[in-house]
Amino acid sequence: MASQEFRTAYCLTPTDRWHMNPQGQAMFAPVFSEWLQNTLYGPITTADRFVDLIPAEESLRNAVDALYTGGIMYGTAENLFSPARAATRETLAVTLYRMAGSPETTMRSFSDVSSNQAAINWAVDCGILAGDEFFRPQRSLTRQELATALYGYYTKIAGRTVTSLAGVGGYEDRTQLSDAAASAYGWAMQQELLTAENGYLRPQALVSRGQLAVALAKFLQILA
Repeated sequence: MASQEFRTAYCLTPTDRWHMNPQGQAMFAPVFSEWLQNTLYGPITTADRFVDLIPAEESLRNAVDALYTGGIMYGTAENLFSPARAATRETLAVTLYRMAGSPETTMRSFSDVSSNQAAINWAVDCGILAGDEFFRPQRSLTRQELATALYGYYTKIAGRTVTSLAGVGGYEDRTQLSDAAASAYGWAMQQELLTAENGYLRPQALVSRGQLAVALAKFLQILA
C-alpha cells in the first residue's frame, strides 16, 4: 500500500490505502482464503480433495495424502475416496505394484481380469498374491491376505530380513488363520500394520479402503 503504482492498479484511487478495487479484491481473495484455511484448519492437503475425508481422523487423512502424493493410491471418483468401502484384491495388487515402481512383468492371462493386468501379473509372479486360472480381482481383501502380501513385499521385493516375529498362538480365533500365513500375520502385528481387535486376530475380516490406506502409509514408513 506504500507504493503509488500498486494503489493506482489495485485501490479505488491512487491515494486510497485501505480499499481495493475489483482487481485488487480478485488478487487478495485467494491469499486471504489460504490464510484463513491455515489458521482455522491447518494447511490444505491432498486429502481435502475428497469430500468424504473432511470429517475423517487425522491419521487417515495423512495416510491418503501420502499415498495420493506418491502416486500409489487414488480415490474411487474425482472427489470421493470411499474409505468405508471394502478394498479388493485388485486394489492391493495395483497399490503395491505402483509402490514398487511399476516394473515390467511377464504376460499371462487370467480369465477374470479385464484391467490392471500388469499389476496383477506382477503380484502373482512375485508370490505376493495368489492366483491360478482365476485371480478374483473384485473379491474383498481380508486381513490375512493383506498381512501375507505386505510380508511378501518386505522380504521378497524390498529384500529385508525379519529377525523376530510376534506369536499368534494365544488368540481364540487362531484356527481361522492359516498356518502358512501365521508368520506374516505375526510380523504385521509386530509392525502395527494390523492390530488385534478385542483380543481376536480376525484374519478373515474384510479390510476397508481406509484401513488399507493407513496400513500402506505405515508400511512406507517402515521401508524408508
